[in-house]
Amino acid sequence: MSRSTSTARPSRVGFSNAAINERLKTLFIWQGVTPYLTPQAVDDTLAFVAEHSGRGSSIIFDYMNTTLLSGAPRHGEISNMRRMRRLSGEGLAFGIPIDSIQAFLEERGFTQVKNADHVALEKAYFSGGSRPRKVADGYAIASAVVRPR
Repeated sequence: MSRSTSTARPSRVGFSNAAINERLKTLFIWQGVTPYLTPQAVDDTLAFVAEHSGRGSSIIFDYMNTTLLSGAPRHGEISNMRRMRRLSGEGLAFGIPIDSIQAFLEERGFTQVKNADHVALEKAYFSGGSRPRKVADGYAIASAVVRPR
């Protein structure tokens, strides 16, 4: 894709009907997607965001640790995702080691990386009557700002 216009149409990453004004600061919310994508599709999407976003744009997305892809520790929600893939035909295909998310995003054109692992998510969102609820060890949410070009 070229940057010859101020509005990009990111057909290669699944935003085919979206028009992005590259001059505007944009928040990309990418939830519930990455575990089902190929590594190339993840890289393509992150490249598009990094290359076609206005100054100060950012992205937030959830992801799984690579250990959860192999069937390692059994967790309720992860087991449910595996069970549902039989119905949908979508398998769990992509993960990032949680301790390497900062380097992963920095290598792809992002800065100010923040990561909330399962412990941070439980602390932030499960209190009072929700305290017994758990987030799967290996599930996390990351956010980052596009590095200025």
